[in-house]
Parts: sequence; C-alpha cells; structure tokens
Amino acid sequence: AACMKPTNNLYPMASSCPAYAACGAAFCSCVGASSGNTNASTCLGTASQATCTSVQACMATYQTCLAGLHTYSSNSSSPCFMLGSAISVANVAAGANGFANSTVQKSCQYRTCVIMNSSSLTCNFGTNDANVCMMPSLPPTPRPTAPTGTLPPNFEAAIVAQLRIEGSAFAELLSSNRAGLETAITADLGTLLQIAASFIRVTNMVVGSLVVTFAVSASAGVQPSTLNSRLAEATASTSWLSSTQSVYSTVSNETLRVTEAPNVLVTAAPGAVTTGAPTTAAPTTAAPSGSPSAAVVSAFATVLAVAAAVVAL
Repeated sequence: AACMKPTNNLYPMASSCPAYAACGAAFCSCVGASSGNTNASTCLGTASQATCTSVQACMATYQTCLAGLHTYSSNSSSPCFMLGSAISVANVAAGANGFANSTVQKSCQYRTCVIMNSSSLTCNFGTNDANVCMMPSLPPTPRPTAPTGTLPPNFEAAIVAQLRIEGSAFAELLSSNRAGLETAITADLGTLLQIAASFIRVTNMVVGSLVVTFAVSASAGVQPSTLNSRLAEATASTSWLSSTQSVYSTVSNETLRVTEAPNVLVTAAPGAVTTGAPTTAAPTTAAPSGSPSAAVVSAFATVLAVAAAVVAL
C-alpha cells in the first residue's frame, strides 16, 4: 500500500537517535523476526509466525516507545534531543487542537504503513489505525512559563521551526553577545527563506551546538509549503550563514554548518496564509477578538510558549 508521508513527519532525523533504534529492535523481537533483524522498517517480513493479533500488540507497544522519546527534550547534549523536542511539541499541539489529523497521528500512521509494507500480512488496526495510534498522555505538570523573547500574542505564524547550527563556542557567544547573534541569525534566515528579516522572530537559542527556534510571520505572504522547501536547503551549503559566521568568528575560527535537516514544529492551517506581496513590516496590532485570525494566533502562541520552554536548558 502507498504510505502518505506527512509534511511534518516526526521521524526524519530519527536515525541519529539510538533510543529510536532500540524501540525498533524491541519491536522486531516482539514479532519474532529472524535473528539479526533489528530494523523495524524491514524485520516484519522475516517474522514467519506473526499474526495480525500479535503484530497489533507489538505495534502498539512500539508506538508507545516512540512517543516516550519526548523525554529527551530536556537533554540538549543527547543525539535524541531534536527528535524528543519535536515529539514533545507535537504532543502539546495535539492536546490543544485535537489528535485527529495531528502531526502525532499522521506520523504514527505513516510509520505503521511503512512497517506493514515489509510483510505480506494485511491487517486492520481499526479506523485510522486507532488500535495502535493513540493520543499519548501528556505529563501531568503545569505548562511552564515561556522565557523572554517568545512570540507576542498578536503574531500570526506561517511556520514555527527549529534548526541546529554546529559549533563548539556558542556558549561563550551567547554569554558575550546574545543580541548580536540573534540579529545575525535572523538576517541569515531571511536570506535562506528569501523574505525580509523583519518577518522572522527568533524565540529561543540554547546550546547544543546551537539550537534555534524561530517563527515566520504569515504577513510575509509566503505559503508554508514554500517556506518548508526553502528551509530544506539549509544543509546544502554554508553561504547563507555569512552574518552568523561573522559574529561567530569573534570567539572561534570554526566554520559553521547545518548537518541535520531543520524540523518544522508547527504549520499554519490551510488558508491561513494569503500569498502575495508582503506588508512592509511584521504585524504590530492584535487581530479583532473572536476573528478566525485571533484563534490561529492564540493556538500558535500557546504552542510556541511550550516549544521555547521545552528546549530551554
């Protein structure tokens, strides 16, 4: 069967996370895959005694294991940090906006489809794979207060994304010239995304090497799909990082690079962004209370507050 990969698939960088691989190995063992087969994407095809009943139980456990990787969002030095942060933010968004058609649900369905395609079994896991793809339980803790610099409540975002810039001296630079670094990164993101820097808000920067969370205003007049495509070019070269490289050179002679594909955490709902000539500056006035725009703004403000706090050290 053809598998529909979601635009904001939670697992594009999963291969760098050992805990993700461990979840897969446990699944392969559960279904009775042949010895040495530990890749969840292919091992089911070697499980000659597997049945739909046994696979459903193993799949549900596997998806629960993946959902549990959100705990790595608190450890910025872990190779699972980016994946854990993405899962954590997606869980919060699903809790606020509903599990149906959420990034969490679609990523689970896609992963399930890929795994089942390696086997001749044809199994029914319920409507929308509901028997294996379920809303994860959110931690029973109050939502943390977002640090200074998160989005203002009247900022309507087209996308919210996160990227990691490799470099070993960012702790020193954040301490000595945080404002200069933020200005440089904002300018470089404008170059990468082909929009004015005034439409970009950096909401958080934390060491690990440097993880940057940022939002692009819907007022830029660029569709999320276009922004996503341009953002995907971040790993293709280092030329777009010129301003950041210049500021970084005050503390180190390392060459900065982005080796992992940036992770889009939130995308505006269809129709929320009007394509066309952008306004001359990012919005400064709040949308009228009760309007559709106000509702979108409120949802993004909530998710961004959590996203920034999740990646904070």
